[in-house]
Amino acid sequence: MPEKLHPAPEFSKGVYWVFVRVKKEDSAFFYTVLEAQDGIVSYSTLPGPITDHFRDMELQVPEKYLEECDRLLGSLGDLVFRLPGRPPVQSKI
Repeated sequence: MPEKLHPAPEFSKGVYWVFVRVKKEDSAFFYTVLEAQDGIVSYSTLPGPITDHFRDMELQVPEKYLEECDRLLGSLGDLVFRLPGRPPVQSKI
């Protein structure tokens, strides 16, 4: 199970959020890996300054795929860093 689970809002029962950070240069590869997993996660890139060298992402994971998601993130090693909670929203400027 992921170390930090954040239940989604009431309208999304059974869905958890996992927050991760990926280097900007690795983000396209990471998006491709997530897309190839056939629905174990939905994801959103969180807003941040364009000068950042990383992308913070919110993964929405159905409860039945939590272990599979954890294995996937673990298999990516240093490519992805799990955040302890939702990062503060920053201006894009």
